[in-house]
Amino acid sequence: MCPIKGIPTWRHVDEATQSAIIQSVLDKFKILDDYHGNLVAQQAVHRKCYNIHRNWRHNMKLHYKHVKNVLHVDPYSHPYEHVTQEDWRHLIDDVWKSKEHKVRSKAGKKNRKKLEYNHCSGSRSFVATMTIQPEFNGSENLEFPEFYKKTHTKKNKE
Repeated sequence: MCPIKGIPTWRHVDEATQSAIIQSVLDKFKILDDYHGNLVAQQAVHRKCYNIHRNWRHNMKLHYKHVKNVLHVDPYSHPYEHVTQEDWRHLIDDVWKSKEHKVRSKAGKKNRKKLEYNHCSGSRSFVATMTIQPEFNGSENLEFPEFYKKTHTKKNKE
């Protein structure tokens, strides 16, 4: 449902398209009886849509890289699922091959390498895991240093 050209993030999607996508989410899932009157629910759904859109764009780039670098075939002839040839060509030529994108991508790689360590407690952030600590730790509340050690140590003790 979401257009690709000129839409780098969910925030750039026009209001009519956003409303249609949100309505399809509301049709699939029961969020709240009064979704439209609840600002917190609206913000949560918008954030989820933002993340879904970002992941979709990321998955398309991963597909492009896989086709190009692993399969060694022409990426133009292997578009991502449900993406038109025109949109796929636009992503390759105007987005991923652009100087701006390459600079941002290089900076992101450099910044990610600066992380000395990261938590290994799943997809939930460290702060979120800390707030539900008893559930994560089997109903025991650990002191912060112990909790930190547990969430930053892999099973192989690394």
